[in-house]
Amino acid sequence: MREKFPNIDLSQLNWTNVVDEMGRLRQDDALPVVVHRFESRGVQEVLVEVHRKLGGLVATADLVGYLSEHHGKGEIRMADRTFSVFALLAVNGVATSWVTASA
Repeated sequence: MREKFPNIDLSQLNWTNVVDEMGRLRQDDALPVVVHRFESRGVQEVLVEVHRKLGGLVATADLVGYLSEHHGKGEIRMADRTFSVFALLAVNGVATSWVTASA
């Protein structure tokens, strides 16, 4: 997954805090930042990498639950199968997503 992830300037992306004061993922904040980006492109399954030994293929409908379970364990990278839609959930609880120009 890391070699397919685009090398972009992450400081230029719009980041949103999606974790509350107790460290729990806020679904209402995570949905528009991460899930809706995939859904708007018709993506039904998302490749997810939490860290080198944890990841898999997750249905878009199950993505928030998966993120809730694993956030804080690593910088979570997400992409569609064609590697044109991307999202990140950082260890500190901020998230962003973007689409490549070819999508």
